[in-house]
Amino acid sequence: MSSTSHPAHHVAVARRRARQLHSFRSHLTVYAAVLVLLSVVDIAQGAGWWVGWVAFGWGIGVAAHAVSVARPTSRDEWIERKTEELLQRS
Repeated sequence: MSSTSHPAHHVAVARRRARQLHSFRSHLTVYAAVLVLLSVVDIAQGAGWWVGWVAFGWGIGVAAHAVSVARPTSRDEWIERKTEELLQRS
């Protein structure tokens, strides 16, 4: 199915959503790769477990990113939906 069979707004919303998902996937991949590398360095040093603090701090950022991507609608979508609802009432 081509994008020409959908209204332009829906295509724009779908593209924005796809970009958000791709951005989160990239963030999660980099987080995991860097933590593996830092864990190897931490184990090689043998002094403490400092990588846990990095994982915790950065993990908060990854979790916040996940929440922002997982929310059901964006602000613009909510405004559009509410506007249509209000117009139908009048």
